[in-house]
Amino acid sequence: MAALIGIAVLRIISTYPVFNQTYDEPLHILRGVEWWRNGSYHYPHHPPLAPIVLGIGPMLAGAEATITGDKWADGNRLLYSSSSYWRMLNLGRAGNLLFFVLACVVVWMWSRKLLGRWAGLLALAMLTIQPTVLAHASVATTDMALAATMTGLVWSFSNWIERGTIPRALLLGLTGGLALSAKFSTLVFFPACALSILAVRAVSRRELEKQAVREDANDDATNAPVILSRFRRRGVVRLFGLILSAYLTFLIVWSFYQASFGKPADAWTRQHADVVMGRDGWLRQSTDAMLARKMPAPEFVRGVLSVAHQETRGQVSYFLGRPKDRQGRWAFFPVMLLFKTPIAFLVLCSVGAGWLAGRWWKTGNWNLVVAPFSALAILCVVLPSDINIGVRHILPVYPLLVIPAAAGALALWKEASFAVFRRLLVIALFGWYVCSSLSFHPDYLAYYNELVGRDPSWMAVDSDLDWGQDLKRLSDELRMRNVDHIQLAYFGSAEVDRHALPPHQPLQPGRFASGWIAISLTKLRYENGYEWLEQYAPIALVGRSIRLYYVDRKEVEKRGREKTIR
Repeated sequence: MAALIGIAVLRIISTYPVFNQTYDEPLHILRGVEWWRNGSYHYPHHPPLAPIVLGIGPMLAGAEATITGDKWADGNRLLYSSSSYWRMLNLGRAGNLLFFVLACVVVWMWSRKLLGRWAGLLALAMLTIQPTVLAHASVATTDMALAATMTGLVWSFSNWIERGTIPRALLLGLTGGLALSAKFSTLVFFPACALSILAVRAVSRRELEKQAVREDANDDATNAPVILSRFRRRGVVRLFGLILSAYLTFLIVWSFYQASFGKPADAWTRQHADVVMGRDGWLRQSTDAMLARKMPAPEFVRGVLSVAHQETRGQVSYFLGRPKDRQGRWAFFPVMLLFKTPIAFLVLCSVGAGWLAGRWWKTGNWNLVVAPFSALAILCVVLPSDINIGVRHILPVYPLLVIPAAAGALALWKEASFAVFRRLLVIALFGWYVCSSLSFHPDYLAYYNELVGRDPSWMAVDSDLDWGQDLKRLSDELRMRNVDHIQLAYFGSAEVDRHALPPHQPLQPGRFASGWIAISLTKLRYENGYEWLEQYAPIALVGRSIRLYYVDRKEVEKRGREKTIR
């Protein structure tokens, strides 16, 4: 286990010098440093757990947080004003290793308890190889924190449902507090997972429990009061444990907000409430009354309203040829999960899910299907979402899916019929899975499987392909080619002037240009006015996300394309 985690950590760390900041990283590091240095949390769109961990390294290295109200400028100021931009950025990224290791440990413990130690080792290996998991463990963002804590919460909830003891209730409260402090998606994901777990448990245990009670009563009718008393005691213990768990969750969340107390209402919050709740009606009146009252952790309420506001308005996205689309598509997450996951893993996961479902149906052991049903619940609950900017938003499905994938590999390996063929198939699939991951090193963020083709930008961009990570590579490429001037359309939060580019100017949309041109794939797909570049073959693809062109001026003048595109 330690060796597998160690190898994965080395692969993650080796990506640090390659990529400059992705779009969201400066803001998350800023939040953490502000929490440590200033004792405040001014940008509450995300809960503070991940920023707190990401901010430890930069804070110890002397980073300071200046809050002016422009969050992107504040984040860049923290990174660029330090003595070493790369040192500060990589110290922030290193904090995410804690959540990656936590996810690995939870997966190993869960699958080992459920299916045995070889299954635990195999599930852990599959998690440490998964390209999308490695990608988001490599950057200073909140998605890995959600994946780790949400997986722990689902497991602890299933354990508490199985046996509602006080220690398990305390563990449930701990994981619940961490998950709620990691990302507001927990407010949607956990109820969906909990309902799926309760449903499969009800299906598999209802008749068995009734039969057990009947047998106990028939064996000794005089013991009926004792049996009834025992069930009542269990119910009281469960109820007490649930209350204790909820209270512990509240204390943990409140502590991460530094036990703040106040009114959530301000101009920013009311603007969000106008969009989410409307300007009139009883629901808005109730919301205003709540916002006007003092409460613990008012930043939590502001953050929830901020996310609800973003969901209500939608997020500009690109998917299958629809640019600048604020309306989400139901197919986005299933399709992206299909194409952003190695094919061999999908095959093993499908086999394992079917095998686990068959065992559950025969034995009534509902714990076997908790992981796949929880992953399915998360996928179902995000289908209507209007925020379609990355499979990272459902990153918790990967730690859940490695359990059925490991079960599928072991089921094929142990099957007696056609044993040699089955074992060769497992070896081939696992080898394909490993090669799929290694072949994309260090570009795990831009990983797509073989079904997509050579240019995955036709499907989706943003954090699934181009999150602004290749600006340093572009600088190296231009220096190698001795380019003395460049026109640039860059998607990202990095300050272009700080990354040793030659003299440059923005590439204006809607106008033809000549000479050296570099354009981020997200810009190319999101914005109108760059379509004319598609008729030229790029000189190079820098990293996986920036196209480099050279357009001859004489050719442009000959075709009369120097005028503005109408």
